[in-house]
Amino acid sequence: MFWYSVKNTAKTTVNVYFETSNKTLSTTYEDADLEMIFFKGVPEFDYTGILHAPADEDAYVYAVIDGKLVADKFEWDADAECWEYNTRTIEGVVVSDIELDVALYNASVSSDSSSEEKDNPDTGAVDYVNIAVVLGVVSLAAAGAVALKK
Repeated sequence: MFWYSVKNTAKTTVNVYFETSNKTLSTTYEDADLEMIFFKGVPEFDYTGILHAPADEDAYVYAVIDGKLVADKFEWDADAECWEYNTRTIEGVVVSDIELDVALYNASVSSDSSSEEKDNPDTGAVDYVNIAVVLGVVSLAAAGAVALKK
């Protein structure tokens, strides 16, 4: 469905894991016929390559950059008969049959990421460590007292 062509010489390997669905995107644009691919970990390459999206010339093609939809990154290549985008990193591509209001999705992504930035809950583990240290000191003192009696 999509492909990326690049020269990769300095790095021996690059892991390219991907998903072809996104629930938030699908529910945000229920009226659109969407094709999508998201690359987990945002693989980066040594050189700038070409990300190809084989869609019709009248399709709407969006790049995913920093988790958000970005319009106007892809350009139509008449010779290759596909959409192309020059980049060193690949995060994702979304193809739609209708124009998408990217602000709708980007706002939902921004609110999701801000809710993820939470403090770690207090588990009380430090309290148990302190109790263990105190008990260790008490038992050491008791052992010392017993040794002095003998």
